[in-house]
Amino acid sequence: MTYSSWSRTRATWREAIYSAASSARVNWVKSSGLAVGDWRQVSSLPPALQTIWWSAGPLLYLGVYLSATHPSPPENWQNLEGGVIERIRKWTRLLRCLSLRGRALVLNQLVQSTLWYWLNTLAPAPGFLTHLRRLILEFFWSGMPWAPVGVLHLPLKEGGQGLKCLYTQVRVFRLQALQRLFYSASCSAWSILAHAFLRRFQGLQYDRQLFYLCPRGFPRDLSRLPVFYQDLLRTWKLFLTTRSVVATVGADLLTEPLLHNPQLRVQVAESRSVRRRLVLAEVTRVGDLLDYDRRDWLDPLMLTWRMGLSRPRAPRRVLQEVKAALIPAARAYVNRALREGAPHPSSTPGPPDLLIGPLSHRPNRPPHPFTASWLH
Repeated sequence: MTYSSWSRTRATWREAIYSAASSARVNWVKSSGLAVGDWRQVSSLPPALQTIWWSAGPLLYLGVYLSATHPSPPENWQNLEGGVIERIRKWTRLLRCLSLRGRALVLNQLVQSTLWYWLNTLAPAPGFLTHLRRLILEFFWSGMPWAPVGVLHLPLKEGGQGLKCLYTQVRVFRLQALQRLFYSASCSAWSILAHAFLRRFQGLQYDRQLFYLCPRGFPRDLSRLPVFYQDLLRTWKLFLTTRSVVATVGADLLTEPLLHNPQLRVQVAESRSVRRRLVLAEVTRVGDLLDYDRRDWLDPLMLTWRMGLSRPRAPRRVLQEVKAALIPAARAYVNRALREGAPHPSSTPGPPDLLIGPLSHRPNRPPHPFTASWLH
């Protein structure tokens, strides 16, 4: 729950419904809570919630330690590392009886599989994967490496041993999380939270649109995001992404990015000073250039004032280039939305049509057709 009057009222209302439906009461005295943010006034909470033991963490929840002061509590990794070392130690006695393929199966199925739950939900602590990888390779080779590490991770049919790579598996988990963020309707609660985090990043007001930006416009400083979402963006930067369908209607068009968008070229926005002014004016999407009260595009003088400029030359060019970049179907939808006069036309973003592939050393080279794949 958040520290607001509505959240406190909703908590009291839900407790009353639960008690009436189940003829039971929640024993709040045996409950613990994680206080996130600046609030520490327990007395302002409903009487039932005041008996909860509130703290800044670490708090154990579903096997994972959470903390309001530490992005990655060390308690998660200390216990986990000790468990992996103990499993490897038990199997070390049988090393002479195991073939290389048998060792790979033991590591994949009985050792590394214990890590997937935590690595799927948490960003690993610095040095954690490096240390575990060293222990795994020492077990596999018995201290005598005969081949490069990369060969071990290849499939059997390609001359490898099929040993799972910890780093690659973490990237797979992040891509799966992005897939749920884009396409899964069953993760709506998490999607709302993820979009809230992403929208506050560097004032861009982008959520999933952040993943549409071209590589050179991708933010480098990710320190203001939670560590898990930093890991999401770092994983996404390893791939080259193209959209096969240009947004023409609905919320997809109104939230289309103005900055670093390869499908909506706004040349004047390539200037760093203009980009900074647009971010400060909170004009970073196509819909931000619409004035629903006037039922027209934003007045250049108004945009000049919001950007803090003295002359309307740059704002006028922004409006002209955005209008020229829109295809006829998109312009027709914008005109229809302005005629309706609604601040936000009733529509929901559709699933993006994304093609991802390995990032080429040549910035303008598209993904190879045999290595690229659809994300859906």
